[in-house]
Amino acid sequence: EVWEFAIKVARDRPIVGGGFRVSYDDHIYLTYIPDPRGGDGKNFHSVYFEVLGELGFVGLFLYLALMLAAWRSGSRVIALTRDRPDLSWANDLARMVQVCLVGFATAGAFQNLAFFDLYFHLVAILFATQLIVGKALQERSMAQTSEAMILQKRINQVSRSPIPGGR
Repeated sequence: EVWEFAIKVARDRPIVGGGFRVSYDDHIYLTYIPDPRGGDGKNFHSVYFEVLGELGFVGLFLYLALMLAAWRSGSRVIALTRDRPDLSWANDLARMVQVCLVGFATAGAFQNLAFFDLYFHLVAILFATQLIVGKALQERSMAQTSEAMILQKRINQVSRSPIPGGR
């Protein structure tokens, strides 16, 4: 019944939805579900329907896009750190946060914790880890480039110097 309510609200207000905790407003709820089954519970029991009802289709799209972006960020960290023992901590962290995201996404079908802050912390951890790994790889690349330039300079100096006893 509440999932039906979420869909109806989102159809009427696809861009912004019904607003936070819309299902607890009896006036609005009875507008969309005129003959409720009864009981005091108007809980969505689903992250996805909660976001749909409260934030509309645009909000649901953004919520899912954030989840996908976090997943891709974690995958990028895993790929960049695969053969880097010095960054194995980042590889392990990204893998475990992805496991947490799978758990949240799965359990989210049956619980209403759409705005539970741990989910957003996990997303932030993945994005921050990607930034840290990117900076570490960039510093390493710059150091290797400097070493290569110094080596090339030495080779050039040696090749220009006269050969002792030569013609």
